[in-house]
Amino acid sequence: MIRIINLILALTFIFILLISAGTLLYAESAPKNIILMIGDGMGSSHIKAAKLKKRGENGLLSMQKLDIHGYIRTLSANGEITDSAAAATAMATGTKTNNEIIGKDPDYNNLKNILEYAEKYGKSTGIVTTVQLTHATPAAFATHVRNRYQMEKIALQMMHKNIEVLFGGGENYFLPENQKGCFTGEGKRDDGNNLINKAVKNGYIYVCTKQELKNLDTSITNRVLGLFGAEEIKRPIKPNLALLTKKAVKILSNDPDGFFLMVEAGQIDWASHENNAANMLNSMLQFDKAVKTAYQFSQSSETLLIVISDHQTGKFEITPDKRSLFADGPFYMPDGTKFFIQWNSDEHTADKVKIFASGTNSEMFKGTHENTYIFDVIYRSLKTKN
Repeated sequence: MIRIINLILALTFIFILLISAGTLLYAESAPKNIILMIGDGMGSSHIKAAKLKKRGENGLLSMQKLDIHGYIRTLSANGEITDSAAAATAMATGTKTNNEIIGKDPDYNNLKNILEYAEKYGKSTGIVTTVQLTHATPAAFATHVRNRYQMEKIALQMMHKNIEVLFGGGENYFLPENQKGCFTGEGKRDDGNNLINKAVKNGYIYVCTKQELKNLDTSITNRVLGLFGAEEIKRPIKPNLALLTKKAVKILSNDPDGFFLMVEAGQIDWASHENNAANMLNSMLQFDKAVKTAYQFSQSSETLLIVISDHQTGKFEITPDKRSLFADGPFYMPDGTKFFIQWNSDEHTADKVKIFASGTNSEMFKGTHENTYIFDVIYRSLKTKN
């Protein structure tokens, strides 16, 4: 009898393990759309500083109003403080890799990314950034190269994907040497390829100014390449991230099967490396305005909205007075209260970063997780039982 009972208990335990394993492959329900928004370099102190500037002590940013809050750990595969390439690869593929690697594991094997899975499951896809489209974060969601600085190769791979919306800077990496485009400077490609012309021949509309973007008839537009700078989109960033996000969402919404969109505020990181608090705050508030745009859309659609950072850059304190030579300010809250940014670093840190989410399956982001968990939840939301 004892043996029978033990056998029953063992079989029950195995059954529970199998059921649990099965649930890891699926989410309970599937959002029609998934929007992943990445504030590159955005730490908790960045969020607090932007909140003080825009809303004061007792107010909240749009991202802070999302339903679910949690934390993400960011170290790269070899335990180093991450760079954007390794962090974005972890979020895009569910596998940690070493710094500077894009879309590959530490042994340089290709990793399928979430954008490729979204295309496989019939969704339209888009990438939006304020830096070069070929920069580390957008590259990790579309391409596979050994080193993040292979930008000409990244551009070529990107245009071989079936990505419906591509908005960012970096026009020079899409043009051949000695050829000019919309901006000052010449192309950087040594293979003779004019990727913009090829994109237009393949059905893309090409835009390079804010007005051209605003004039797009999003109801009949399905594929758009928008490059708004020779390198990054120069400050003051035009078109701003909220407009880029709004247009991308409207275009991708034409797909009845839904979409996956990655939006990056890339210049939070750049300003933090420079210890430039004014530019950092400006980029943070632009990002939050874009979050508000995405959140408003999500409220009238079946959308999972995720707001995250890849890592923290430029560790700083917020103080009521100037306490060192490395202080920026004063900055002012809406009620006139002043504050200063006291920079302690111009590098990335190992700090955990905040995650905010709302919509279908957002509750999965409660607690603290590795950055690879971003991929896990999105993949499970695509691969639903329903």
